Amino acid sequence: MIRKIVFLGSAFFALLFFVLSKNSVAAAATFYVSTTGSNTTGAGTSISPWQTIGYGISRMAGGDTLIIKDGTYTGDGNRIKGIPSGSLGAYTTIKAESDFGVILSNLFSGTSSNQEQAPVSITRKSYIAIEGFIIKDVQGTSIYALSGITVSDSDHIKIRKVGIKNGVPPIAEYGGAITCGGCSYSLLEDIFAAGMMRYGVLFVGGDTNHHNIMRRVVVRWDYSTTAQPRASIVVYGGAQGTNTSSNILIQNSIAVDGNNGSGSTFTGGFSAPHETSNTRRYGSISLNNRGFGFHSSEDSLSHDNTNTHSVVWNSDSGFWWRWASSGMSGCYNCTSTKSMSVSNGLNFTEAIDNIMVDGATLTMGNKVGNVNLLNSDFSYIARSPVSGKGATIEKKMGVTGTLYGESGFNTLTAENLWPWPYESKIKELFSETNDPPAGYGLSPSANNVSRGFAADGNGLYGGPITLTSYIWEYLGNPCPADICNYGTQTFHLADINQNNKIEMSELIAFIAKWKTSQAVLSDVLDVLGRWLRGE
Repeated sequence: MIRKIVFLGSAFFALLFFVLSKNSVAAAATFYVSTTGSNTTGAGTSISPWQTIGYGISRMAGGDTLIIKDGTYTGDGNRIKGIPSGSLGAYTTIKAESDFGVILSNLFSGTSSNQEQAPVSITRKSYIAIEGFIIKDVQGTSIYALSGITVSDSDHIKIRKVGIKNGVPPIAEYGGAITCGGCSYSLLEDIFAAGMMRYGVLFVGGDTNHHNIMRRVVVRWDYSTTAQPRASIVVYGGAQGTNTSSNILIQNSIAVDGNNGSGSTFTGGFSAPHETSNTRRYGSISLNNRGFGFHSSEDSLSHDNTNTHSVVWNSDSGFWWRWASSGMSGCYNCTSTKSMSVSNGLNFTEAIDNIMVDGATLTMGNKVGNVNLLNSDFSYIARSPVSGKGATIEKKMGVTGTLYGESGFNTLTAENLWPWPYESKIKELFSETNDPPAGYGLSPSANNVSRGFAADGNGLYGGPITLTSYIWEYLGNPCPADICNYGTQTFHLADINQNNKIEMSELIAFIAKWKTSQAVLSDVLDVLGRWLRGE
């Protein structure tokens, strides 16, 4: 009898192990989608993929991975929605087969604020990763059109290596590239966005918006229909009197070359309006923007919003705290060329420690700390001329891929920040023709996509203009060798987007240079040969 019981017990545990193992294998399944696949005859494998992203998602269980093969995907069947939640250690993942090789183009954002109508939507889910996509030219008919990527009431979401151009349609007065509303313990990393937007990349949601990270986000604000306040990189709380958005980190992010539209003066850099607390910006830059550089603490519940090793250069104003009722906010090792001020402050202390100010004015109520006024001592905006004072931005903040609270999430690493990751793809997307369409009252009505680092030509360091060289050469000095460290990598003069391939648009542009005597015939023939060979 005892032997029988032992045998039955062993059989039970063996069966349990088999079931658990089977479920574990199922949870780790990997599927594929391709523009040349089939939802009817495909098997979801790399050799026999499905055709549409939506169909692939419908076949997924929590913890599965869906790999999208390179190509351009359009139509409702390629909307990314309805993703099943994963679990700790087993994220449900949807990713491009190669970084930025998948383009989601002209997807419809709907006629209302229904979250599921966004091109990429995640609603009330957990442990999901999205990676490697380019989203272009979102369509829609509502002024309340959603962002290109909309995350709502979700936690442990990772959105990484994503570029967005025109994340909302031209009719929209709200929305932008990415909105993460009511998010907690989520990550937006290696994100870049340009074009149509009110707010570019945004965390929002009152007390449900907490413990989130933006890391290495680059935004260029181009145009919008709205007269509402506008900004590039934003943390937004609730309405006055609600609980605050709290514990948000913005690490190594850049708001650059904002367009000069009419209307609100808030177009520009970084903003944390309406009940935000413990928003920490580190190693970030607002360069050549209209309006403020860094704006914080707008309402009575806002407090403890700080900037560390951050820079405002060539903006209408510098660091601004509008209103805060309590707590400590301020700048630590910052650099600014414009005013640093606070207004309507009640029992508020601005901690100003080791600030380098080049020709700026200071309007501070309860200022404490050290302020250093300089005139023309700067050689580089991201490297202070005085050790230990002002901003120096050279290393990556936070270990790549980490969420708030994970090991290394908020430590200064030894990894070089420059050359900026994926800068050739950023330049390629930002350089695409993107004229504001007529008939929508868009402001500004013109958009020169070749401005700033997206311009043609070479930098002072000798190679093509890049995001890195643009920032480090902004004051007219060649980019230091330890920063523009491109090694043996070289680019052809005609390779504007620096992808080591001559494309038709680049060929035409180079021929135009020859016609205006900016290039010689032998170089044109070389470019033509490269284009014909696909090089």
